[in-house]
Formats: sequence, structure tokens, C-alpha cells
Amino acid sequence: MNQRELAGITQVSEATISRLISGQRRPGLLLMSKIKQALGWSSDAQLQALEAGTYGVELDARLETTLLKKAS
Repeated sequence: MNQRELAGITQVSEATISRLISGQRRPGLLLMSKIKQALGWSSDAQLQALEAGTYGVELDARLETTLLKKAS
């Protein structure tokens, strides 16, 4: 899945997804719930990533993983 696809599924702009990945923005609970549904990334794991300051890196990695699975 790429940023555009995630934006469509979560009903936010691509810019919002980009800001999440770059660390310029933190997701709210509703967006976290939508990301959970789209990527299978649990709420607890998302909260841990937020606390650790690694949310953007982990979100980007999860998007990359879904792209690789899709390509194979």
C-alpha cells in the first residue's frame, strides 16, 4: 500500500499521511483506528510507537511491507 492508498482508505489527505511519516503530525484516535483497520497495526503498538517517537518510521515501514507483499 502506498501513501495515496492509505490516505483514501483513512479518508485523510496524502499530505496528512506524509506529515505522520515525517513526524510533523501525530494521529488522533479516529485516525489511529482507521490505520489499525487498514494495516493491521494494533492500537497498543501505535501508542507505543508514539511514546517512543518512532511512529512515522514504523508507519512508513508498514506501508513498505504491504507494498512488498502486494508485489510478490
